[in-house]
Amino acid sequence: MKVSIITPTYNHEKFIKDCIESVLAQTYQNWEMIIVDDASSDRTPEIIKNYAEKEKRIKFIRHKENYGPYKLADTYNEALDISQGELIAILEGDDFWPKDKLKRQVKTFSDPNVVMSYGKAIEVGPRGRIIKIWDNFRKRNKEMRNDPIGSFLKIASELKVPSFSVSVIIKASVLKKIGGFVKKDYLPLVDYPTYLKLALEGKFEIVNDQILGYWRRHKNSICINYNKLAEIWEGFSRCFLEFLEEEKNRLKSLGIRFDLNLVKKKHQKIIKSFREKWYLSQGKYCIYFNDWDLAKKYYLESFRKSENLVYRTMGLIGWCCALLKIDILEPFVWIKRKMGW
Repeated sequence: MKVSIITPTYNHEKFIKDCIESVLAQTYQNWEMIIVDDASSDRTPEIIKNYAEKEKRIKFIRHKENYGPYKLADTYNEALDISQGELIAILEGDDFWPKDKLKRQVKTFSDPNVVMSYGKAIEVGPRGRIIKIWDNFRKRNKEMRNDPIGSFLKIASELKVPSFSVSVIIKASVLKKIGGFVKKDYLPLVDYPTYLKLALEGKFEIVNDQILGYWRRHKNSICINYNKLAEIWEGFSRCFLEFLEEEKNRLKSLGIRFDLNLVKKKHQKIIKSFREKWYLSQGKYCIYFNDWDLAKKYYLESFRKSENLVYRTMGLIGWCCALLKIDILEPFVWIKRKMGW
């Protein structure tokens, strides 16, 4: 099976080389890579062009004007429209893959009922330092595999996605059947609404015995203001509720029912928890990137604004560590790895 790799990119001159090289290094060679540059203002287009001139499997599309994140579905679908593969993989311009990713994952589609495959991913910093391993698939295994069809919606109702897009491969025929990557004007992403639609089309397969992708975090990816991130979670809630209304007949035929009042209450609780944790999360990333002044700012905001005593305490501890330029995160990450948490 041929794999079409869709790579949206914008101002990734520091990372796009690693991204492309990780594709060229794949042990599974039946692929094409469609890179869509969203009018970058740095050297990203130049780097891509150099690779595309040497490797015929790399196709390069460059926007004359910046579409931005709220038109990300348009960018993805532009690549999907010219794709020729039976499978669609996602690899954003600042992410990268291990060399056996495609070889291992293509096998999961030997089952004709599988419409999407995903699995273990690692969140890394700008230079590849491990931040977190995402492999929590053992719990709620049937729901994560969407078996029976529609089971995954219970997880989606908690405003969660199964994994980072860097680990995801989708069956092209099914993706095109649902109209391509799903666009919501109020969301600067495509994964959550697209997965909702796919959950009604077939099973998901999980690869948890090896790493499928590296999702890179850097300053440009975390400097999103508080209100915008809160809007994303509220957008997830709106998207899920709209989905329930749009697909109510199909859901009924599958015997899937949700109590709308309970769903709304659950979403309010989740969004409140997100607001409580956000400053702590941003402070953590700033420590990873050695931005101590910004870390102090976020931890202080956590201490001032959180209603949760535990979060307030953590904010105070984080502020003290940032003040003293002490990285307290690495020991905890090491312990979590050893304990398998």
